[in-house]
Amino acid sequence: MKNSAGKGRAIYEVSFLSSIRARRYINKKELKFDRFPVDMLCFVTDGVGKLFIGDEMTEIGPMRLYYLPRGEAIKASVSSESVGLYLLAFEYFAGGKAAAERKGTRLSLLASRPSSLPRGSIRLRGTDRILNWIRQLYEATGSQSKGCRLQLLFQELLNGIAQEYEAGAERKSAQSGIELAIAHMKANFRSKLDMGTVADIANLTLSSFSRLFKKTTGESPIEYLTKLRMDSAKSLLSQKKCTIKTVSSAVGYEDEFHFSRMFHRHVGVPPTFYRKVKKLRVAVAASLPYRDSLLSFGVEPVASVNLFRYPGMAVKEYELVFASQWEELERAKPDLIIGDFYHFSFRDRFQGIAPVSSLLADRSWVNNYRKMAEILGSSEEAEQAVNRLAMRVAAARSLLAARMGGKSIVVLQVTNHNIRIQGATDHPLSELLFGELGLQPGRTEQSNAKRLELQPEWLPQIDTDYALVFQNHIRAGSETIYDRMCGTHAWRSMRAVQNGNVLLIPNWFKMSWSPIGREEIIDELLMMTDTLPEAAKESQ
Repeated sequence: MKNSAGKGRAIYEVSFLSSIRARRYINKKELKFDRFPVDMLCFVTDGVGKLFIGDEMTEIGPMRLYYLPRGEAIKASVSSESVGLYLLAFEYFAGGKAAAERKGTRLSLLASRPSSLPRGSIRLRGTDRILNWIRQLYEATGSQSKGCRLQLLFQELLNGIAQEYEAGAERKSAQSGIELAIAHMKANFRSKLDMGTVADIANLTLSSFSRLFKKTTGESPIEYLTKLRMDSAKSLLSQKKCTIKTVSSAVGYEDEFHFSRMFHRHVGVPPTFYRKVKKLRVAVAASLPYRDSLLSFGVEPVASVNLFRYPGMAVKEYELVFASQWEELERAKPDLIIGDFYHFSFRDRFQGIAPVSSLLADRSWVNNYRKMAEILGSSEEAEQAVNRLAMRVAAARSLLAARMGGKSIVVLQVTNHNIRIQGATDHPLSELLFGELGLQPGRTEQSNAKRLELQPEWLPQIDTDYALVFQNHIRAGSETIYDRMCGTHAWRSMRAVQNGNVLLIPNWFKMSWSPIGREEIIDELLMMTDTLPEAAKESQ
């Protein structure tokens, strides 16, 4: 029981657990609940969708807690294949001077709604502890625990929720200084800004301000300020009457030549070039699917070539392919060539065809994608594509979690030289499979390695339920390497092989570099898991 006082008036609050239930809904797209006679806490363990409380809507997501007030019309729209949740019904009582009067040692309290809980989603700093408490409480209801024991556990849960919720509020308060600094930078980026002064506005030392700013925004204060200026400059450059000197001065640069250098460095093309970007003839020279990336935000390249010499290509064959591709590039007469890191050696030759070439070297697919969009003035369209992909990934993650049931996978690439066992990080494909989609990686002796390359006879023991294999450079002899691998004891003793769970995949490594390719990978994964043997789903 909580007792608080204000102006001499005592306020008493107490909550009692009525029931706790675990529920899993499969292939149900809509859930409707009658108006609850008691208040409810709903903890979603997995699944995505939308929750409607009266006319208010909030997103449903895994590892989130929601407060459902009694007497409200509540329904949920589920976009995942299944959703798992815990429902805790409780009654809340409160009383003040008018409602609670002492009669000896007794209090008279009235049923009420908890004022400290927000309707809908309860933003918590961490939810793992909350889930553990809920599980303990649920397990206790199935034992011979006495009622008082259950109520004590429930009070611990409520205290935990309050602590995590208040910690989140404190953290939000700590961020207010950074928010003030950001607002100041947005309002004054056209003037000369001193970071010491901005740190004072945030009420932080310069070092603390820089550290917390980067933790909050992902960028240093200088990087953030430069981005504000460059974004404003791009907007001004689209206006015909603005000269480069005018734009430079308008975004906080006294020297237009310094501005031009900064613009070229951050955007990828000079400001004089950017102002006619919508009329540019753009060509792609890449082994990675940059053409797909451009198409996803509405840019059709005038030419798309790949000048990389793949293993297995004879000299004369490559010369013919190169001559044909180069002729296509020259015939297109592009204003701009966008290329990948496989085409760095052609940088000087590109200058003889196009006034500007931009070769993207970042190992992050999304950074390259956003840079392409920025160069072409299509950042808004690109962000829309990134957001659509994120929603698709979230829905697929829940589906795959239900279908795979914790089963593990390993990705192998067979080349003409060796076997490559893909790690769980540092590649767009690894980040998609094991990060964003939450699939469980198989275990090897060096599971933390970015990639393990070895001869087939040195294949280590791999603990995995599924093996996804891509055969690369078949013309150069990868089929021989694959046959040698299949003859090893390590391969034959692999659980995935013994259970017949070896799946040949197309070049997901390449496809993972564009939104379109990543969606195709998700489609293929969902098709694969939808037809898995029953043994693969037994843990669901």
